[in-house]
Amino acid sequence: MIVTVDSMENLQTAKTALESALGADKADVTQGQNLESAVSSLSSVKNISFIAFVAALGTDGLIILLIMVMLVREPAPPALECRAALASPPETPLVALPSC
Repeated sequence: MIVTVDSMENLQTAKTALESALGADKADVTQGQNLESAVSSLSSVKNISFIAFVAALGTDGLIILLIMVMLVREPAPPALECRAALASPPETPLVALPSC
């Protein structure tokens, strides 16, 4: 006979109830030995996944911040430099204007 229990907390009480109902000398009531190790390994995987998720969020934020800094510090396009050079009068007539 196979009995299914709804949670790990109720496993020991269900085992005790089955032993008393069937008789300890007439039936061998056992529980899966690897259930607790499976649950503990899943718990460790959950913790590792959460740490990796937080690290990925931090990395994404840093990448976005660095991209924003690179865009803000980018030099002005050449067309704006030409307009600024043409708008200001040259101090000496021999100064060459940039080729625009």
